[in-house]
Amino acid sequence: MKYPKSKKFMEIADNLEKEYADLPVNTQIPSVKEFIERFQISQSTAKRTLLELQKRGVVYSRVGCGSFVAPKSRRYTILIISDLHDSMQREDMVSLRFLASALIECNNKYFDYTILALDSSDLKDKIDTLDVLYPGLKGVIFVRNFNAFKKYGLDIKHRGLSVLFYGSSFYEKRLSKFNYVLYDEEKMVEKVADKLIDLGCERIGVMSDYYCIYENRYRIMKQLLKERKLYVAKRFLLRFSSFKDSSMYNIRKYFNEVDAIYCVNDAVGQYVIKMAENCGFKVPDDIKIIGTNNDPFSKFLPIPLSSMSIDIEKDAVTCIDSIMEHINNDINAQKLVVGKLANRTSSTGILPEIVV
Repeated sequence: MKYPKSKKFMEIADNLEKEYADLPVNTQIPSVKEFIERFQISQSTAKRTLLELQKRGVVYSRVGCGSFVAPKSRRYTILIISDLHDSMQREDMVSLRFLASALIECNNKYFDYTILALDSSDLKDKIDTLDVLYPGLKGVIFVRNFNAFKKYGLDIKHRGLSVLFYGSSFYEKRLSKFNYVLYDEEKMVEKVADKLIDLGCERIGVMSDYYCIYENRYRIMKQLLKERKLYVAKRFLLRFSSFKDSSMYNIRKYFNEVDAIYCVNDAVGQYVIKMAENCGFKVPDDIKIIGTNNDPFSKFLPIPLSSMSIDIEKDAVTCIDSIMEHINNDINAQKLVVGKLANRTSSTGILPEIVV
C-alpha cells in the first residue's frame, strides 16, 4: 500500500511484517541501529518502525535484550463507523445487522484482523488519536452516515488508511475518489414500481421520513410513474412523523387517495399496515403495502410485509472483502449492488415461506 512521505515507517513496517511472518516465534530481530543502516533512515523513523511493529503485535521487546517475533495473533484492526445510535432511535436495524455480519465474517475469514465498531457520534473525540486507540488500524468503513464520512473520511484517507463507504447510490457522484459499496436506489425503486403496476395499482404513495435519501426514492418513484403516464396521488409524499401525528380523519383520507404505499423502511411499513387495518381498509385488497430493508420480523407479522430486500448481510461481506483488497493489493472498489423484492401477503396475498 502507498503511504505519504510522513508515513515512511508504515511502509517499512509492512515489508518487515511480511518478512517476519515465516520466522519462528521468539526469533530475535535486528536492532534500531541495524534498521538505520539497512533502510538508510533516521533514528526517529527507525524507532517509529519498531513501535509500529509492536502495536501490530508482530514483535515484542524485552528491556536490555532486544525485540523478538511475537506469537501470531490478531494484529490488525478494521473500524466500522456506524449510525447505530440513530438507527436504534428510528427502529431501523440496518446498521446492527451489517455490524453483526461483518464481525462474523472478519473473525472467520481474516484471522489477522479484529473488527471494532464506533458510533459516528463518538468519532469526533477520537479522530486525532485513532492510530493510538486502535493498534494496527488498517481501514475504516462508514455505514450509511454520509455526514460523518464527509467530515472525517478525507482526513482518515490522508493518514494512509483505507476508507470505504456503504450506503445509498444517492451519494455516488460525491464518492468518486473513494472506495464504496452502494445499493442502487433507482433499480430498487423501479422494481417496486414495476411490481405495483403489474398488480394494477395506479395511485402509489410514498411514506418517507427526514432522511434525504428517502426523498430521493420519492423523486425516483414520481419520475417513473410520470414516464408510465400514471396518476400521481395528490398527497404523494407523506412524512412518517406527520402521518403518526395526524387525526384518524386525515389518515383515512390519505388511504382513500392511494391504492398502494411504498414505505422507506419496514418499521414504517409495519405501522402503516396496522393503521390501515384500524381504519377499516383491507391489506392487500384495498391497499397494497411494500417496505424496504426486509427486517427479519417482517415475514412473521399478522399480515407479512412485502419488502425490497437489501441483502445487508451479503453487503457486509462485500464491504469487508473490498476493503481487504484495497489494503493488500491497492485495488479500488466501487460497486453497485441491487436488492430483490420479497413478495408477501401485504402486496400479493402470498404467504411467506417458513423454513422448519
